[in-house]
Amino acid sequence: MPTLTFGSQTVRHVLTNIQVDVEDASSADFILYVTAYMHDSGTKATKPPKITSPYLLLVVPGTMVKAGDAWKIASMSMNREFEF
Repeated sequence: MPTLTFGSQTVRHVLTNIQVDVEDASSADFILYVTAYMHDSGTKATKPPKITSPYLLLVVPGTMVKAGDAWKIASMSMNREFEF
């Protein structure tokens, strides 16, 4: 996987504990957690940076609806649970 950097900033988002509760054939609720990691040394990174903790943790609840053969996100909110 290529390293994605923006100037001197390296950011990653890790999704975990994804739970989907199907309500009926065309709708479902979900919740997941996003842990964000960030490093900014002021210069472009040439190797993986060392960090001591995540940047933040989000709790993300939402709903999905079926549209044809695909599921689409109907609503979603991102709520900060922790800032490190």
